[in-house]
Amino acid sequence: MKSKIHTSSPLLLVVLLTACATSGLTKEERRAQTRQHVEECLAARKFKIDIRDMQTLRYGSRNLTSVWNVEVRNDSLISYLPYFGNAYSVTPYSGSSAKGLNFSERILSYQQERNPRKERTSITIQVENEEDKYTYLIEVYDNGSSTVSVRSYNRDYISFTGELE
Repeated sequence: MKSKIHTSSPLLLVVLLTACATSGLTKEERRAQTRQHVEECLAARKFKIDIRDMQTLRYGSRNLTSVWNVEVRNDSLISYLPYFGNAYSVTPYSGSSAKGLNFSERILSYQQERNPRKERTSITIQVENEEDKYTYLIEVYDNGSSTVSVRSYNRDYISFTGELE
């Protein structure tokens, strides 16, 4: 029994390597596919960015272990983000009614600019809810990696990094 396992292992390895080599796309083909997907999502104004890290003004960087994201659906911004920082206005930030950066609101302003030299698209979105006014600067690179920077009138600046879903 032991000899059958040893003789079939190299054969299995060769079959697997051959299958992987012939069925896979080249690196450039994968890049082109990803670039096309990014362009299609941004053109449709329907995309979601999964967040994995955040950088705060006062408290440094942190890796995030829970699921956080920002989503654009046509004329709406759905923000489900953590917030660590100082708020300059006491109410309504305190208590259980505070939303933080967790809300779904209509987009007041949407500007998109492509920079082909840097292989990225910059999107500036302005939204407002009963707590604050926000400017989201979203940069999506051709490979799908993204940064989301959030500025508001009554809070410290915070930024996030993630991937376009």
